[in-house]
Amino acid sequence: MWKKHPRAQAGQLRDRVSLLVATQSKDGANQTIRSWAPEFPDIPASKEIVSGGESLRGRQLEAGVTVVFTMRDIGVQITPLMMLRHQEENLDYGIVKVEPADDRGQFLLIQCKRSANNG
Repeated sequence: MWKKHPRAQAGQLRDRVSLLVATQSKDGANQTIRSWAPEFPDIPASKEIVSGGESLRGRQLEAGVTVVFTMRDIGVQITPLMMLRHQEENLDYGIVKVEPADDRGQFLLIQCKRSANNG
């Protein structure tokens, strides 16, 4: 479990992120292709690396990092079916969990995970 921010402040949101939603299309061989399109392209956020390292999954070694992004609640339901892109790094993160960061519900904590083989 991660720590809730006691006081999330807008001045600390110095990073920019985009929320991505999955879209499906067909290629020339009529195969379904899933791609990610930015639905909300420029959201102020802050990034905090919570953990990273390697773990054994089955018989394969998996490397990854867990990151928590703090952002204002933009009035959209954010789900694990979406992805989050850190714009400065141009890296995509899978959303694991979303919860309020403060008692008033103005800020959200978005726990994300990125595997080393994500690109």
